[in-house]
Amino acid sequence: MTWNLKYWDILDQLYWSPKYIGLRSIQKNKCIIDDKYVAVPLELVNPDGPLYTRGRKALDHYQWMRTQEETLNHVFDIAFAIAPDAMIERCLALPLGFVDKGIFQSLGREVRFRYGWGTSENITQHDGLFVSKTSIIGVEIKINSATSSEQILKYASLVVWEEEHSGRKPQVGLLYIVPAHRVSRVLRSCGLDGPNAPLSILDKVAHEKLPKRIHELLKHGADRVRDVLDRMVVRAISWSALYLSLREIADASDPNEPGGQTLKRLVEGLTAQIADHFPDMLEEAKTLESPMHTGPIEL
Repeated sequence: MTWNLKYWDILDQLYWSPKYIGLRSIQKNKCIIDDKYVAVPLELVNPDGPLYTRGRKALDHYQWMRTQEETLNHVFDIAFAIAPDAMIERCLALPLGFVDKGIFQSLGREVRFRYGWGTSENITQHDGLFVSKTSIIGVEIKINSATSSEQILKYASLVVWEEEHSGRKPQVGLLYIVPAHRVSRVLRSCGLDGPNAPLSILDKVAHEKLPKRIHELLKHGADRVRDVLDRMVVRAISWSALYLSLREIADASDPNEPGGQTLKRLVEGLTAQIADHFPDMLEEAKTLESPMHTGPIEL
């Protein structure tokens, strides 16, 4: 049993206990019910927002959730927030051509406070952001969703704000993790023809479609964004390649040492979830050569 199943236990509990996500039930004796309709008192609902009802039974909901990028992203985030720096370097930095021993911070929604935004704005939702003294690495994971030049600008903006917070970094990159058949196409769909983000992206995107704060940054701080784009390395790897690298890390861990045991369990939960999301990927991974350095990582 791998640890990622605990994550699904939590989601199952939330499905059956929606009060934990801020919802509450409305008792039938407070409603007016006839043969076709149910009338709910106005004070019990949000008049300016949507009403919700269950769209799927529990098993159907589980089957749907295991196809979604967000759930894979959750497990990915948990695993790499716990992962040792050497695993982050091997899996996320080396594909960008970066050598960085860390120490890494994994930053999620807490950037709202780190950069002084507060909770009222939804600036951008990044899949992964890893920061050390020498690197800023953005990670964008994909299953089926589209990519765009706007995504490059969103990560470039995050780099601008992070460098304002923690200083300029010599290594700045964005790594896409995508299905194998999309690796050769994903950068082109973002308007890239190589591993570096072109400055022309600034002229191609529809700025009015960007979040307000990013739009304001491009309006008043375009030079800072250009500087980041000029330094940013953008590359893509497949889920199969990442899976293979993670399996190598797990296989090389020392089962007789507590650190090795923990690392192996951490990696096995993540690889189990990747395999669950991509059931046809395992045979593909067997045909790949090792994309990373082999051997154990230092704990």
